[in-house]
Amino acid sequence: MSTVTQNPAVTDLVKAIERMLENAAVPTTEYLTDGTCDCKHCTCCCCVREVADFYAPAALIEKDGHADFGAHAQLAAAGYPVHCGERDDFGWLTGVITTPKGLIAYG
Repeated sequence: MSTVTQNPAVTDLVKAIERMLENAAVPTTEYLTDGTCDCKHCTCCCCVREVADFYAPAALIEKDGHADFGAHAQLAAAGYPVHCGERDDFGWLTGVITTPKGLIAYG
């Protein structure tokens, strides 16, 4: 049985996702990061952007730009699986986090 190392950045990401999920202003939709909301100050956009633009890259992308699969495993163990979004010959361009309210693309 493998052990998932607890990464503090992933713990922070889980907390940010949970705050986003608790926000009643965040709709349930296929992609939460589809860019349809052009409001720069609403709470639904702000908490989704916080996850996609700050917490997810910090936790799930290594300093050299590669995916951190150990962090992905920790996030999946918390109930939020991660998979590849877009990719090219060099690897992942974006990742996608699955949440009960929809998918969050990051990267």
